[in-house]
Amino acid sequence: MRQRLVSGIIGTAFRLLLSYRIVSDAYAIDSNQYLFLHYIPTRQFVPLEQNDLAGQRPDIVRAMRKQYEEWFADVSGTRADNYAPPRIYIGTTHKNPVVLTRQDWRHVKGRTWAADSNGYWELYAAKAGNYDIKIDFPAAKTDGEVLLEVSGSKTNQTINKGETSAKFTDISIDKGFNRLMATLILAETTKGPWHVNVSW
Repeated sequence: MRQRLVSGIIGTAFRLLLSYRIVSDAYAIDSNQYLFLHYIPTRQFVPLEQNDLAGQRPDIVRAMRKQYEEWFADVSGTRADNYAPPRIYIGTTHKNPVVLTRQDWRHVKGRTWAADSNGYWELYAAKAGNYDIKIDFPAAKTDGEVLLEVSGSKTNQTINKGETSAKFTDISIDKGFNRLMATLILAETTKGPWHVNVSW
């Protein structure tokens, strides 16, 4: 019969059962004999696991935690900057235009998928040059402006009520790493676009 262990960090080379983000990160692993949980706030995820042996078997908790830490160190060391967000490439011969979506941005404002949220995109320009950037958004409810920021350089464009896009032409972008952010400013509110098209 499988027993349940509850502790601060989980272990490892075992079958991963859960990887949810609830109140805090929650995980579980199964070694056939033991189920090792990390911060499962309710029993709804594992309703039949009711016998907590963590206090009685600290040796197993330590062993599973050690296995987890060894596994995590191994999978975390594949790149020098393993947790840096992946760069979106622009200026290549493979795809033109490149469409930047909310799913790809690094979130900075509002709830992640809320209408008033905003974020930025991490880019890699394969070549230096002038790029055209079209920013699409829901129909503007008032007159306002769109602010475009590319690696510290800012430019803006006024928009009228009802407009759904703004196009910036001949935006100079250096070769290499760049960051792009677009902000729709309407009356007292700011938010990000639906998506951005970058062409060259």
